[in-house]
Amino acid sequence: MARRVILSLDQDMIFASETSAVSAAQSSSTRRFQCAGWRSVWSPPVPSHHSHGPEPSLRGCAEGVALLSRFPLRGSFSGQPKCWNASCRLVEGFARVGWLAFRVIGIYGFPANRLAASTCNDSLFHMALQVAVSDHIPTIIGGDFNTRVQDLPVWAEYQRHGFQEMFEFWEKRTGEMLPPTCRASTRHDTLLMPPLFQQLLRQASVNTSACLFDSHAPLQATFEVPDRPVVLHRWRMPRTWANLPLSRDDLASAYDGRRPQVLAQQAHCKHKDHVDAAFLAWATAVEESVHDCVAAAHAEDPLACPIRELSQAHRGRFQFRPRLSFPLPKTVRGARQGDYNPPNEITSIVAKAKVRQARRLRTFQTGLAKARRTGDWSDAVCKQLTNEWTAIKKARGYPPRFSSWLLALDHFDVFWANWPPAQWLAEVTEYVCYDADALARLEKQRLAQLATYRGHLDTQSGHSRQQYAALRDQARPPITALPVHISQQATCLREQPDQAAIYSVLDADAFREGAPARLGDVQVLVQAILIEPDDAKVVRLKHESAALPPSALLRQSTDASTGTELHRAFVEYWAPIWLRDTGAARTDALHWDKFMRHLPPSPPQAQTLQNWDPYDEQSWLRQVRRLKTGKATGYDGFSNAELRMLPETALLDLMGLFKLCGTIGWPSHLGSATVSCLAKTDVPQGMQHARPITILASTYRLWASHAARGILQSWGQWFPRHIFGCLPQRSVRDLSLQLECLIERSVQTGESLGGFSIDLVKAFNNIPRQPLKALLQHLHVPSVIIDTWFAFLPLISRHPVFVNDLGCGLLSTTGVPEGDPLSVVGMLALCYAAEYWPRSPGSTLMSYVDNFTWVASEATAMASALDSAQEFCSALCLPIDWSKSFCWSTVGGLRQWFKHRSHQHMPEGTKLQLVDSARDLGVVLRFGPRAKVTGLQKRLHQGHERLTRLAKSFRGLQVKAHMLQTAIWPATFYGLEGQCLAVGKVDAYRSAAAQAMFGKRTSMSPFLACGAVSTRAADPEAYLLAQVLNALARMMRHSPELGEWWLQTAANYDCGPRRVSGPASALAKMLHRQEWTLKPNGVAKGPGHWFVDLRHSSPRAIRDAVNGAWRSLLPSKVGHRNGLSLVLPPAADITEKALSSFGLGEQCHLAQTVVGGFMSAAARSKWDQLQEPQCLFCGALDSKHHRLLHCPALQSIRQPFATLLEWVQSDMPHWLHCPFGVEADQEAFSRLLWRSRAMPLPPGPEELAKYRDFAGFAFLYGRLLQ
Repeated sequence: MARRVILSLDQDMIFASETSAVSAAQSSSTRRFQCAGWRSVWSPPVPSHHSHGPEPSLRGCAEGVALLSRFPLRGSFSGQPKCWNASCRLVEGFARVGWLAFRVIGIYGFPANRLAASTCNDSLFHMALQVAVSDHIPTIIGGDFNTRVQDLPVWAEYQRHGFQEMFEFWEKRTGEMLPPTCRASTRHDTLLMPPLFQQLLRQASVNTSACLFDSHAPLQATFEVPDRPVVLHRWRMPRTWANLPLSRDDLASAYDGRRPQVLAQQAHCKHKDHVDAAFLAWATAVEESVHDCVAAAHAEDPLACPIRELSQAHRGRFQFRPRLSFPLPKTVRGARQGDYNPPNEITSIVAKAKVRQARRLRTFQTGLAKARRTGDWSDAVCKQLTNEWTAIKKARGYPPRFSSWLLALDHFDVFWANWPPAQWLAEVTEYVCYDADALARLEKQRLAQLATYRGHLDTQSGHSRQQYAALRDQARPPITALPVHISQQATCLREQPDQAAIYSVLDADAFREGAPARLGDVQVLVQAILIEPDDAKVVRLKHESAALPPSALLRQSTDASTGTELHRAFVEYWAPIWLRDTGAARTDALHWDKFMRHLPPSPPQAQTLQNWDPYDEQSWLRQVRRLKTGKATGYDGFSNAELRMLPETALLDLMGLFKLCGTIGWPSHLGSATVSCLAKTDVPQGMQHARPITILASTYRLWASHAARGILQSWGQWFPRHIFGCLPQRSVRDLSLQLECLIERSVQTGESLGGFSIDLVKAFNNIPRQPLKALLQHLHVPSVIIDTWFAFLPLISRHPVFVNDLGCGLLSTTGVPEGDPLSVVGMLALCYAAEYWPRSPGSTLMSYVDNFTWVASEATAMASALDSAQEFCSALCLPIDWSKSFCWSTVGGLRQWFKHRSHQHMPEGTKLQLVDSARDLGVVLRFGPRAKVTGLQKRLHQGHERLTRLAKSFRGLQVKAHMLQTAIWPATFYGLEGQCLAVGKVDAYRSAAAQAMFGKRTSMSPFLACGAVSTRAADPEAYLLAQVLNALARMMRHSPELGEWWLQTAANYDCGPRRVSGPASALAKMLHRQEWTLKPNGVAKGPGHWFVDLRHSSPRAIRDAVNGAWRSLLPSKVGHRNGLSLVLPPAADITEKALSSFGLGEQCHLAQTVVGGFMSAAARSKWDQLQEPQCLFCGALDSKHHRLLHCPALQSIRQPFATLLEWVQSDMPHWLHCPFGVEADQEAFSRLLWRSRAMPLPPGPEELAKYRDFAGFAFLYGRLLQ
């Protein structure tokens, strides 16, 4: 019955879940499917139901998975993974459809009524993912998941590998929500698709016509496999040698021996081709030097350096890189009956060649034995055997030749040129199969060891980068599909039979074959794309109507999902932007006359840049040491880690090469770069929702960052104080805090204040180069930097990367690349120009790179600023996105002007959105005391999600505390200086943090968990206060006027029922809540006699004081607990040191005891009716005092520690409940005492002379005593 139902679906492959198939049922079903031409792979048989008869039941438990296919399908050569053997809910198979070979994994999830179903499903999908990413074989996962897989913690890992869930992906692509598959409520019968299958997907539907399987309607998906294999394009990049054991001194010596040739090559450069050769010679000298060091290290210690020499795969830096095609990895086919199969899946070329040779030898051995046995030596048989033996002798994978490889073995001393003897052939076949087995197992072992090594390396020397990445919010998945709407004019060329016609269009390749379209108002089908005799491409349209218009608009709505389609969409969107400027706009600065007439003033301080040497050797070497490892490697092939390992002489020679680029020219291919498009929205609707990040050559980025650092350090000394971003002491948070202070001051004083922010469309990419070059020259940027940079910009060829496929390059005449450090310099120069663009006084421009905000207190100044902003952008052809721009006001006057008058100063059909709050500059800004902060709730919710992920990580207690302080609190509480979180919200974070570090212990104290065990993590309440005090201290140093207002307002603020309106009121409320007092002179005093001086204390001193004061408050927070009414403030450093002497598991258990995570039987019996309050050993009332001090059954254990227990009862009674270290009795008084004692003034010269005489006398007296 089930077989007939499955076959009636008319599908090519089926994921079957909940088969309930015992071993006998699987065997019989396999035979029946084979008779129908189907292949099947089954999970381990499920346990059988109890049977009352003599025969076992053919019906098993509600588990089991099966894979069924009309196409070739087989199980894994190595069988099911060991971790799957205990489950009947996973199955793995390998299918082949034409040229496409892929892995198939079937899953049957745990139902929701199962205990801990979510945890079990997370483990199930984690095991499936481990197998799916163990090699490069494309893997599709399907079945009845019994859960929404996007809700599982493991889903973040699936997204990181590019997987998409079918229902969600189809809705993003088409906007159609497919119906549920189970009882019209859930969509748990689904597929998880890798990027390749996302490209091949053509149709998805749910068969709701009949629920053939219980209450499940099957999900049906159609994938189109192209006639030709899908190939991926990429550059062949060299492997890194940064992980090899190299000696810096040996590397320097080896390079110095080759340096004369490098310098000679540079000295003879007359043309940019010569510069290209000089770059290549320098890179070759570096690689040869590394080769010498590797060879020497291997000769000295082969175990420490197993590599004998620098292989060819490690070479090739600064070479020209063509765009190469690489086929998708595929596994070997299943062998015929009795033929050789490898012990596990293989994907490498060498391993496939060895498997092919083993199968050839087996086939040849069988054929030759048959011919000798039957005496059949016909011409056909002899020719077949000769061809097979010739192919065996020419086999690849056995360098240099198969015969030489075989004779190098001790066992074989002869190789037969013609047909060999049977005994020799059997031994060769056996050894070749053994060699293939060994290589396959070695390949599998290497992949497993690599994964284990990466995890170990992340913990030991990688500073837990992987764990930090796991704590971050789930990144938006890579762009794998975009909706595409094509519209072209079509002209009929000729009619064809069967209601078809040939039409000419502008670009026939833009249309998709086999997809519907509309020609005018007629529905048609794009049947094919044809090539005419004159090589013009046309489309053949099929229609149901009797007549088609001779000329009409042909429209088609499809999607771009393959690499080629996404590359086309990328070029179609970005080419008009990057190639905007042509003719005079590209070559002549006078074309931009409007901008050139209003160049900003160039003060005398700007001329100091002329005295700066951009090729100073020491600053160049310091910049190399600042390079961060782990960054993307560019076209040149050098990684930052490799550049940091180079000797100083090699780095100075590299600097000399960049000097030549400035005087002679750049090698043209060095401008090649990849472009990674980051999605700006969860569901991108086009390339306008992608941010292109250009990854330039690493060595160029080194030169550009060195030049940018020198320019920005000079500009930071004289640029207007309202220009922020990449300048010293001018961060984005400084700008947002100043805005918050201005808004709060306006709210509290009732003074008028308003502003508007404009959003520039693709700001960096629309900057015209000629006016930017003139502006940089006007600001006295060294001409050598300007000429070198602007000579490089036209050479930049952007190659987009989608679904791991490298596209063709796209040049540009407009804009500067995002990812170039000098692009930031250019944008800041435009910010300076905008600062002095003509406008009436009364308004202030506050800019952060490409973010512009104008602030004013009068309507006339606001109108002038609005006109000035539009004129400035118009002069540079910078388009404004008015839909993302907004305005705000704190009082009614300007608000009414924005509502009713501002449109007179804007382009027709546009308007500024008036908002009460907005997310800008990375924070939520409130423009009134009653403004809603909806954007803030999302960040706070994400903080709880991070804490949940931290709780599920297998890390030590102190590592978790460190991650809490350095990863979770900064991301959650960023930008909250102007907010005062409610006590309930802070308590919720404290409880979540305690559970993340210690587990779910209902009896533990969250206050002790966050304040008494570790010094690495601060309580959320203390963290928030320390963050605000540090922000105030920073503003008092860098913006004294606003900082002083903030200080005085917070010091004199009345903490009544008033609402928080900004940083000053928020600080006052937090100080009051934590029992701090702030004086107008900047001195703050807290509990425990802790104090800080905001004018002089360092950020660390402020944090230590706030955390210490919070620990002084803890006795009042935990005094209600048994035994803690008279406890002293905890000393977390003592407890942390004591715990560090134990292992990680013991630390966790002891720490749970410290924070009160365990209850006595008497305490548990108060809420658990099944718990007896009596002691299990003596029958008395079981309390912590009884167990530790009085239980007679434990007397022998207590006896050696009797003295210690007496001291605990007298001096540390709280240890019987929560054993944590505490401060000394008089520690708080000591802080007060030393605070009140001023340091004496330093002695004068006369007193110092007396001290010298006394010291000399003391020394003489000591010698006399001796």
